[in-house]
Formats: sequence, C-alpha cells, structure tokens
Amino acid sequence: MRGLGTDSFLKAAALMAAGLFLFLLALVQMVLFYRAAGGFGQFLVASLAAVSVLPFYTGLILLLDRHEKEPGWLLLGALLWGGVVATFLSLWLNTAGGWILRALAGPQLGSRLTPPLVAPPVEETSKGLAVLLIFLLWRREFTNTVDGLVYGALTGLGFAVTENILYFARFVREGGLAGLTVGFVIRAVLGGLSHSVYTACTGAGLGYAREAKGAARFVAPVVGYFCAMFLHFLWNFSASFILPAVARSAGSVALLLLPVMSFLLEGIPLVLLLVIAYFAWKREVLAIREGLAGEVEAGRLTPEDVELLTRPRSRGRRLWAVLTSKGPLAWNLLRQLYDTRVDLAFALWRAKQGEPAAPDVEALRQRLSALERRARELGVLT
Repeated sequence: MRGLGTDSFLKAAALMAAGLFLFLLALVQMVLFYRAAGGFGQFLVASLAAVSVLPFYTGLILLLDRHEKEPGWLLLGALLWGGVVATFLSLWLNTAGGWILRALAGPQLGSRLTPPLVAPPVEETSKGLAVLLIFLLWRREFTNTVDGLVYGALTGLGFAVTENILYFARFVREGGLAGLTVGFVIRAVLGGLSHSVYTACTGAGLGYAREAKGAARFVAPVVGYFCAMFLHFLWNFSASFILPAVARSAGSVALLLLPVMSFLLEGIPLVLLLVIAYFAWKREVLAIREGLAGEVEAGRLTPEDVELLTRPRSRGRRLWAVLTSKGPLAWNLLRQLYDTRVDLAFALWRAKQGEPAAPDVEALRQRLSALERRARELGVLT
C-alpha cells in the first residue's frame, strides 16, 4: 500500500493544526462570551438568536457563486476565520484602541470615538486577512471578482454572527426577550449583511486584481479595502453620534431613522456590489466560452455542453432531473463533471492570459475524461 506523499502529508498536517488552532481559539472565545453574558440561559438564547440567521444569509451569499463553484472547505475556512480569528483579534485590538482613545480624549468622548475610529481599521483588517490569504495561497481557487465577493461576504458573515452573540447577550440581560427582539431586528435583520458588505468590498478589490492588468492590479485591492473601512466608519459614526443626537431631541422617533440608515449605508452599497457581480458574471461567461473554444474545435466538447455551463438554471434543472431519476451518486458525479469542465475552462482562459497553467490543464483533462467515462457507464451522459 502506498503511503501519503510528502506534500499530501504536509497539507494534511497543516489542516489538522489549523483546525486544532481554530477549535482552541473558539473555545477560549466562547468562555469569554459566556462570562460576559452573565449566565448560561442568556448565553444560550443569545447564541441561538445569532446563529439562526446563518443558513439564510449563507444561502444568499452562495447564490453569487453561479458558474465556478468554490471548494466547500475553503468557503468554510473563510466563514470560520471571520467567526473565530477575526473576532478574537478585533476583541483585543478594539479594547486596546479604546483604552488609548479614552486616555487621550477622556472616558466619555473616547468611548464614543472608539467605534468609528478604531473598529473600522481593526475589524476590516482582521477580516480582510482571510481574503488576502486565500488570494495569495490558493490563487487557483481565487479567479475573479465574484470569488472575492463570495469569500469576503462569508468572512464578514462569520464575524457578524459571533459578534452578535455578545450584543444579544447584553440585550437579554438588560431588556429580556423584548430587548433581544429589538436588538435582533437592528443587528440581524436591518444590519444582518453589514459586515458581509464591508468585507465583500475588500474581496471585490482583490478579485478584480486577478482579472486586471497594469496598475489596476495594485490599485483595486487598496480601493476595495478603503471602501470597506469607509462604509464601516459611516455606520459606526451614525450609530455613535447621529442616532443619540436624534434620540435626545425626538425620543423614540430615532428608531425610525434606523431603516433609513440601513438603506443608505448598507442597502445602496449592497446593490452596487450586486451590479458589480452582474458584470463579473458576464465576464465569467465569456471566459468559459473562450476557454473551451479549443475543446469544441477538437471535438472533446459540443457547443451545447459549453452553453449549459454558462446557464446555471439549466444546469441546475439537469442536476435535479438526474438526482430524482438516478439517485445521489449519479447527481454527485454529474456535478463534479460540470465543475471540472468549468475549472478546465478557466485554466485554459488563464493560459490565454499568459499564466502558466499547462500542468493544470493536463490534470483537469485527465480527471474530466475519467468522470465522463463513469458518467456514461451510469447512463448520465450519452
């Protein structure tokens, strides 16, 4: 029996070490959160409320990933980095920054200045590191702007869910279930995608750098990062200074300002990111068609095969038909086949852009040939 190669062993060891590190860090963080919550019941209710939105928002974010599906383990890694590493770093760095501001500006003003001045650079750097690491270490899985949007949004979502545990525990402690309900609407509904929007800006900048040439490769990540910090600053500044001022003069009317703030400071940027995603999807379609043009000419694929890859709904209907008629094994095989064809398309497209992708192309062709043979044996392909 052959043993694991050196590279495979090192990768497995690195993943195990990273998993253990994340587990220990999460354990320490949960202990701190438990103590801050002031009781098991409050901690449990706050945790369940925070996690309850995770499946819904994760599903929405993954809808962006239309053509070239990212590896599940890397998506999970981005989510966990945001929920564990970024929140842990931010907790301590925000505390240190707040202490410095209170020492310089006084306790009251320093406390109000900490959210807009300290949190944006600290938190967007902590979250953005996850996207930057994926960009540097897993370049083959970070192809374009869409990839950056997805990785950044998931990192931000993980951060928001963990951060909300602390906030929701405080809401329960101070206002009971009524306080939690108000806090849930503010943070999980109106601001549920705020951190995702911020870090998606960083991701979009890095993703565009993978597609662009010249100075844009260096300018785009910087612009995306500063956009993330600026949007974060605007929200925190409004919450620290504008809302309290309105509350002092108009009382509960300040609550009506929250939906307006959410629309202006998070809704409009979200729409702009979706517009960016739309044009990025069009570039993905062109890349798939250009990348596989040679495969069609060589007779390895048909034009219909390529067209199906550019139409996610048609591809989804085909997968659903196979799942209901031939079962989950056939469905999984066809899904892998489609994903490998798209991977081959982007590898060939990158080669046309001047990237050294020849080894990837040959390996993908061999994998694709094996998948097609098995698919024909199962009657999935004719």
